[in-house]
Amino acid sequence: MSMRHFKIKVEGVVQGVGFRANTLMVARQLGLFGTVENKEDGSVYIEVEGGVEELEKFLVQVKKGTSRSQVSQLSIEEGPLNHFMNFSIQY
Repeated sequence: MSMRHFKIKVEGVVQGVGFRANTLMVARQLGLFGTVENKEDGSVYIEVEGGVEELEKFLVQVKKGTSRSQVSQLSIEEGPLNHFMNFSIQY
């Protein structure tokens, strides 16, 4: 399986609405690896690695967000693999 690495900036109403916890749950369900964290500018930053099919499913769920979130913009950049061992929330 070909692994890819994405750096994702999520903007909108994405802090204080369960967005990171939901992202963690989705990533683990799909067998993806990486991190998710809140940024000072109100955005959420995600680094995620995995197979192409799983990453496509992940992006659909990230755009969807939670019932309390509202994603207004998603910026995605591909980068080199970091070989994460799990998926976690960074504080």
